[in-house]
Amino acid sequence: MNYYSYSSQLCDVIIEVEGTHFHAHRSVLCELSPYFRALFERSSSPGQFIYSIPGVAQKIMKSIIQYGYSQRIRITQTNVQALLEAADYLLVEDIVQLCGQFLEKRLSPKNCTEILRLATAHSWHELRDRASFMLDPSLIYR
Repeated sequence: MNYYSYSSQLCDVIIEVEGTHFHAHRSVLCELSPYFRALFERSSSPGQFIYSIPGVAQKIMKSIIQYGYSQRIRITQTNVQALLEAADYLLVEDIVQLCGQFLEKRLSPKNCTEILRLATAHSWHELRDRASFMLDPSLIYR
């Protein structure tokens, strides 16, 4: 199902990010992530349907919600870090894995220190080891 192919009248939840409202279906978001399931299950008021998500950029949240409907996402060098951090925070494991694959394909001696930092922060041991292998030994032993 395409995110834009349904009427917002049929949605049962609004995700608010940076003042932008994203209409969605709880069932789709719960399937996407245990974060959303927990968020909806621990809701303080039974009629609550607007949930504010702090610390996630509007464009990134849009991509994540669209992924929930289409299982497609555009990962670029420009958005991979923000997307990875948001997906990790929101427990969207599929996107975390896709970001890891994206970084692994682009791993090079020029970017290995940055990828090493990201891989270490997100406990990706295999990617961390590959990035470590590419480090210039003279940088390590200075």
